[in-house]
Amino acid sequence: DGGLTISSGTFTGSSGTVDVNGTLTLSGGTLTAPSGSLTISTNFTVSGSPTFTHNSGTVTFDGTTDQTFTTNSITLNALTLNNTGASGSDDIIISGALDVNGTLTLTDGDLDVSTNDPNVNLAGDLTVGANGTIDNSAYTGTWTFDGSGTSTLTDNTASGLNYRTVTVDGTSKTLQLAGT
Repeated sequence: DGGLTISSGTFTGSSGTVDVNGTLTLSGGTLTAPSGSLTISTNFTVSGSPTFTHNSGTVTFDGTTDQTFTTNSITLNALTLNNTGASGSDDIIISGALDVNGTLTLTDGDLDVSTNDPNVNLAGDLTVGANGTIDNSAYTGTWTFDGSGTSTLTDNTASGLNYRTVTVDGTSKTLQLAGT
């Protein structure tokens, strides 16, 4: 189904878009993401000791069924979740710490942080669209806005989401709240 496996060697995404219509597996070698968008339609699994460079690009999950992102503690620049599957089949399940230095955008789908209880660190903005949800019903991890400057948490869902405990940490960090 058009997956991509990198177990050694180097893959450089350059400046355009890399669209992986399948699973992306990074278990060794080096993956330099494109400065545009790295789009994944199923799972993204990072294991072992590979090198991942975000290249100031955006990683996008655009599946139509549940997806899993096993992070192995890599750092992303920006992350967009746009899983258009039916309710109950649109989870993006996070396994391992989620660290996003730029913007986390949840356009559609269910960001599942309950299943594996990862710590989430965001240095940029968080935007949740009208069709986005966050499954944190059993979440006991830490949700932290870190770094410096101002971040905005925008919740455009109809009735607002419960984010549980949110920590604002870092050098001169300010968190603004916005939304409908």
